[in-house]
Amino acid sequence: MLGWNVVKVWSKTLIREVRAKLKAWAQHRHPQKSGGWVSKKYWQTIGGDNWVFATRHEGKNPIRLRSHTETKIIRHVKVKGEASPYDGNLIYWSSRMAKHPEATMRESGNAPEVTARKVYSPRNVLPRGRCTGD
Repeated sequence: MLGWNVVKVWSKTLIREVRAKLKAWAQHRHPQKSGGWVSKKYWQTIGGDNWVFATRHEGKNPIRLRSHTETKIIRHVKVKGEASPYDGNLIYWSSRMAKHPEATMRESGNAPEVTARKVYSPRNVLPRGRCTGD
């Protein structure tokens, strides 16, 4: 259980650091206001949670900053042995990608559709002729 204790200590430390940064930001944003005024403006009680950093919208659900402890942990699954996307084993890779958190199911059935993210490099950001190597 040593691992869980380390996670608990780091979680508390991280929460403390984030709260200190938020408090410093709020005081910087309103230098002429008292600490109590700033606390009432930005922190509130939602459900059973006290000191939640959230917006105040009358008649609407507040937008709140989620705690680190509310974030779901997704474990990484290692690639088996010598497997490679280029080895032709489409069954292994399609089943693996179906479990990918960014994969969405197509309307037609079970085939996973992965949304590709555009990778930016200096070549496709800077105008032509301004990159080194042209």
